[in-house]
Amino acid sequence: MPKLTLRDLFAVVTIVALALGWWLDRSRLAGENESLRDMIVIEILKQQRDQTFRKTPIESAKFYWSNPLDQTSHSK
Repeated sequence: MPKLTLRDLFAVVTIVALALGWWLDRSRLAGENESLRDMIVIEILKQQRDQTFRKTPIESAKFYWSNPLDQTSHSK
């Protein structure tokens, strides 16, 4: 059985510390990305809501009751 030296122990501790540090950093970044993505989705939904409510009631009714056939061209 090979003899373990202090240098071998130091190498193992260094490798484990680097791997643990890398894993913790990646976990933190993943959490930040998820929270930023949620904030972006919330802002987009707020903008869409604000744009819908800024319209007059007639424009809102046209939007909700529009006929998809009116938007197509009937040329042959």
